[in-house]
Amino acid sequence: MTDDRSLERAARSWLEDGPAEAPDRAVEAALLQIQTTTQERDWHVPWRKRPMTQNARLLAGVAAIAILLVAGALLLRPGSNNGVGVSSPTTTASPSATPMASAAASPPAALSLSATFTSARHGYSVHYPSSWTVKDATKPWSAIGQNNWGSGINDELSSSRARFSGASQPLAKGQTADQWMTAYANGVATSSWATVTIGGQAGKITYDGGPAAGGTVAPGGVMFDAVAVVGGRAYNFNMDGIVDRKTFEAFLATVVFDPGSAFVVPPTTQPFTSPRHGYHISYPPNWRVQPATAPWPAGVAGASPPNPMLDVFTDPADPMRSFVILSQPLANGVTPDAWLATYEASAPSMPADCWPAPAQMERTTIDGQPAWIHGGLPICSFTEAISFAGGRVYELTSYFPLAGTPLPRDLFDALLTTVTFDPSAADDSPAASPRPS
Repeated sequence: MTDDRSLERAARSWLEDGPAEAPDRAVEAALLQIQTTTQERDWHVPWRKRPMTQNARLLAGVAAIAILLVAGALLLRPGSNNGVGVSSPTTTASPSATPMASAAASPPAALSLSATFTSARHGYSVHYPSSWTVKDATKPWSAIGQNNWGSGINDELSSSRARFSGASQPLAKGQTADQWMTAYANGVATSSWATVTIGGQAGKITYDGGPAAGGTVAPGGVMFDAVAVVGGRAYNFNMDGIVDRKTFEAFLATVVFDPGSAFVVPPTTQPFTSPRHGYHISYPPNWRVQPATAPWPAGVAGASPPNPMLDVFTDPADPMRSFVILSQPLANGVTPDAWLATYEASAPSMPADCWPAPAQMERTTIDGQPAWIHGGLPICSFTEAISFAGGRVYELTSYFPLAGTPLPRDLFDALLTTVTFDPSAADDSPAASPRPS
């Protein structure tokens, strides 16, 4: 993400290193006024990654004081109605204060948390309104990554006004809960965080009703963020939109932790060599494989399962999702770039997010060869990697039901890392005719 909030960072640095007697509400009101740059969500508060110079502290301090004076004049002005109707928001982000809602963005009435969501990836369940939309996480939350909205890392339960997000990650080997909290805080003293109960466990409020970052479900709303460490996993829960602290805590109270059920990539130790398509792969030993019995002719579109041109790998516990591989020789004179351009134009009805131009596809490597990845969203029904080796094109695709849950991306990636291409061993001869009975 791009973080352009240099003025805000300067103000926070000056306030942290300078006078200690500034009232929390005044400090946060000044920071709220300063925060005008739209950015992607970044959980870590404050957003400072490098030391500030003394000049920057002084300039930021002057800016903060000036804003406080202007804000005070507006708030004390007769008929100001305590800020309602004034362009500046009235929500604070004090660690201990419950935010005040403006008339234009009042928090919801008590929600009926009648439905239960169980996270297949992150090891928890939570109650939510049955009318809300559910978006399961498809990617892991790595130890060094930010779980931004829309990244696929979070489970996201949402309406048009509010969203509840959850994610978890295992503690590093030998890491304590306090050490994880400190790392999550990005250098901020965690003693300033308010305590909150999450599913009967002690947690911390790390962001308490301040303005929501860019990408919020309801622009102009606020955001709450909380963390807890349970069973060797660190959990992060977030709520953004037109919400209040009471609503956030109502969701947190329904959380049930189940760290043992969090998704772990199974070992890929079972080898397979394709007699048709010229590659080797290793897959989970409890999976099943159905080898291809027919070639994928050059110039013919690849099939989806079931089809005899596919090597098909499935988990018996989840047969609705499959991982398939096939390859074909490039036609005479056809380059990889030309093949990709033709392929990109072959599905004009597909959503652009599923079928972008090759230049917009995610890039990786498979067996040292360049590869392009697209799909991966519930609206796509597939996640696919395309690569070229020895005059052949290889398609490696995970299929899942439309609007269903994709194969976990870390498992998809793990399968790709085991692939080695052997194009000279491919067999493009026609399928044998059935023997007469």
